[in-house]
Amino acid sequence: MILLTGGFGYLGGRIARHLAAQGHKVRVTTRRTPEFWPSWAEEVEVMRLDPSDSAAVDAACVGASAVVHLSAMNEVDCGSDPVGALQANGVDSVRLLQGALKAGVTRFLYFSTARVYAEPLVGRIEESMICRPVHPYGISHKVAEDYILAEHGKRRIAAAVLRLSNALGAPADPLINRWTLVANDLCRQVAASRKMVLKSSGLPLRDFIPMAEVARAVEFLLGVEPTSLGDGIFNLGVGHSSSIRALADLIAARAQAVLGFAPVIERPDPAPGEVADPLDFRVDRLAAIGFAASHDLSHEIDQTLILCQKAFG
Repeated sequence: MILLTGGFGYLGGRIARHLAAQGHKVRVTTRRTPEFWPSWAEEVEVMRLDPSDSAAVDAACVGASAVVHLSAMNEVDCGSDPVGALQANGVDSVRLLQGALKAGVTRFLYFSTARVYAEPLVGRIEESMICRPVHPYGISHKVAEDYILAEHGKRRIAAAVLRLSNALGAPADPLINRWTLVANDLCRQVAASRKMVLKSSGLPLRDFIPMAEVARAVEFLLGVEPTSLGDGIFNLGVGHSSSIRALADLIAARAQAVLGFAPVIERPDPAPGEVADPLDFRVDRLAAIGFAASHDLSHEIDQTLILCQKAFG
């Protein structure tokens, strides 16, 4: 059985449904009360959990062979509450790790962030780099990483830390409040107003990975031999960078294809001499053990637009 924390969240919902569809028994944890559970909750076992309750966390781990830890405070809330960020992303993660060790869990996947490296994220980014996080979101995730990797190094549990670039795709249900993410925000704008308004010139580069590929990577890493995990650190992306400007153009093209209209794009012109810093987000470690993610975003954008049309159109 796979225990997945934050199973009704943005990434969690998609990963939980993928694992369940592939025949895995999945237990998800959530803070939501039953009346706010999504319709697909019947596909998995659901456990309400306060991550700060050690006894409850220990009980959630009983019977699990693997843990996929996604529950975390988002970057916006981390910025306004650094102490809460350290509690939610650091202390609560260590508490879950301890519960997993007590329960004899053999595999632990932790979703971290590429923001542990630096901000802004530019240049060649590979796992061997020294991390210099500056935002509470990245700092608090790095704290959790260190504890998890320490236990992995002691061979007490086979762990993988996934430093995620930018996941892109439709949430499992529209109640998931991740509409500030750039792709989701643009798709919602299209559905609500038939236009997109960019807040910047859109030149900065990002590594966008389809949500379906994130879920596929999780299943892959749950199944590999422990020796394949190496030191436990993996960049999770596609190794292909594109600009927000290009993303907006793609969303406009997909809106024409699936919604039947081409939205207007409003964006500031680049400042004189403004150029994008290069971004080379390396995913060689995953490739070396047999996993490569597709960088085709069209299907995920289509599904996000359709969801937004139903929810906000």
